[in-house]
Amino acid sequence: HFLLVNLLLPQLEMAGSREDPARVINVSSSAHFVRSPLAFGDVSDLNLSEPDGAKHAYYPWTAYGQSKLAQVMFTYELSRRLQARGAPVVANVLDPGIVNTELQRYLPEKAPSAVMQFVSKSPEKGAETTVLLATADAGRTAGGYWADSKQAESLGRGPSPLPMSKELAVQGTTSYDESA
Repeated sequence: HFLLVNLLLPQLEMAGSREDPARVINVSSSAHFVRSPLAFGDVSDLNLSEPDGAKHAYYPWTAYGQSKLAQVMFTYELSRRLQARGAPVVANVLDPGIVNTELQRYLPEKAPSAVMQFVSKSPEKGAETTVLLATADAGRTAGGYWADSKQAESLGRGPSPLPMSKELAVQGTTSYDESA
């Protein structure tokens, strides 16, 4: 996502205007709340090594949560930089919710289909927030985290179910080197 968005930014800036900005919409997940080193601002060992460093303690759910948190962090930083430059591009990130798709096949234990139908959204319902941000005036707002077609709280922005410090990476230390 990072590379693709950065490669497309010149074209997005040419296509957008102040009245109708181009839009970057990243899909994340509430899984970004999962406990992980990255959630505490620790980027020293994103491979989740054992304390002795010899083996990796890879946990799929932790890795998934870290990837979704990275998506949120990237979107916030991208939005901040675009706004600082006055670029006619806005960036938002969203959680589609639990959507009844084939993603379930990658989980260690599959939920029974009857349970999934009860707790999940159809793919059409899961896409509603994405479509809203792509087509409606609400999508002209920059730097938001969206769920269920409205702005929502995310890690580092508002109450969190996890104990986080005020220096959490999502709140401003997400910079990357633009000269690289």
